Amino acid sequence: MQRILIIVVFLQLPLHYNAWDIICISFVFQEVSFDEAITIIEDMRVLLKKKQVAHDDKKANCITEGYTSDDKQKSLAKARKDEEAAIAYVTEAIATLKDEIAAFTASIAALDQAVAEATELRTAERAACAATMAQT
Repeated sequence: MQRILIIVVFLQLPLHYNAWDIICISFVFQEVSFDEAITIIEDMRVLLKKKQVAHDDKKANCITEGYTSDDKQKSLAKARKDEEAAIAYVTEAIATLKDEIAAFTASIAALDQAVAEATELRTAERAACAATMAQT
């Protein structure tokens, strides 16, 4: 019965009062015996210990998750940097290959022109040689 009264008193007090204040008020009004107050305090101690354990577990989990997130973020940043380096390397290789293809295309065109000129020269020489053979 007295515990119910303490809870009712607790619910009616402003928010800035805590459980210790309630126990003191109960002693003043002689609604709670010393043994009951000790029991209430022990119950509060057990409850606070449970809350502290839960809080410590949450804190440890947050720290672990934070380290995991940091490690993952670092590995992703490194992977991104590696990928950007690979992209830059491939882009540079593509530009080099384009230049080489252009140079090869120009050399093939020059070679085709040289072959055409040589063919024309040999055709003219053959015709001259055939004309000379025909005269003799």
